[in-house]
Amino acid sequence: TRLTMTVLPIRDANGAIVAHVNASENSNAGFLLNRVNGSAISDFSSDNNAYGVELFASTLSSIQRMTTDSNSVYGIWLISSSRNIVNFFYARDNGVAGVYLGCQPSAGPIGGTCKPSNNNRIYDGPQVGAASASQNYGVAIDARNAGNVVSGTAGSGDSSADLEDQNPGCGSDLWFNNSGSTNTSCIH
Repeated sequence: TRLTMTVLPIRDANGAIVAHVNASENSNAGFLLNRVNGSAISDFSSDNNAYGVELFASTLSSIQRMTTDSNSVYGIWLISSSRNIVNFFYARDNGVAGVYLGCQPSAGPIGGTCKPSNNNRIYDGPQVGAASASQNYGVAIDARNAGNVVSGTAGSGDSSADLEDQNPGCGSDLWFNNSGSTNTSCIH
């Protein structure tokens, strides 16, 4: 049985475990992990919000087995969050990006001055593109975010690029076993 919620903020809840829930129709994030360490969310959906999942200043958390579709800005947003795992996800038809690592609350990869999101692992996203609507980016990493690994994601139909890295030569980010249009040759 799934519980449907209007919003699920997880603040200062280190080690929290949340599973089998839905969050939809929120004016901000469906799931907000705010300054948490070692929390896990799995087997959930977060659709039709501003952001499906937002990790703010969070570390060592796991976000897995989810659907984050049709959110007005981002399906999954990591801001100032490092050493997290995002895996086994669908992120389609979001307003700006399926997955975004960076500072901009609504514009996508155009730079910013927040603390970077470093050393995250994003993998096994079989659909990070536009399914029936338009999305600018499938997975986008903004400049100054470093050491991130993106693998096994498949983007298609995104209007700017399915896979985007704003660091020159991808910086220390590693992209492999991905498919879709890219903004640079270092994404594979």
